[in-house]
Amino acid sequence: MQNLARYINVETLEATHMRMDAKKALGIDKVSKEDYSVNLIENLESLVTRMKRGSYHRTMPVNDLIKKLNQRLQGYYQYYAVTDNTKEVKRFLKKIKWLLYKWLNRRSQRRSYTIDTFYKGLMKSNPLVEPRIKVSLFYNR
Repeated sequence: MQNLARYINVETLEATHMRMDAKKALGIDKVSKEDYSVNLIENLESLVTRMKRGSYHRTMPVNDLIKKLNQRLQGYYQYYAVTDNTKEVKRFLKKIKWLLYKWLNRRSQRRSYTIDTFYKGLMKSNPLVEPRIKVSLFYNR
């Protein structure tokens, strides 16, 4: 993030926002392009400062973070969970769990989770959505 942060600014985000198609579906936060455009400059300035500070979603409670992550995973599975791709989708979930473990331990100077407390505690109480085959390429029902 440190190397890429210099490319993130209000002007480039504003240009990207203007190029977006307004007919696309709402984002995960249910905000449309028109709603976000009402206070566009203020919204973008807030977003840029949070991203550069590294606090973008970092202070979100773990339950809310996992809920949002599960929503994203559902969308990923709906697109990629086809018959012959099961192994890769499960590998992706394993990588996501590892990245979540690393990311949660960076939220403070102390280590928040050990491997055991992460997998046996947090992942048992707040499980991530497991992949299931959404589309069978070989059989029509």
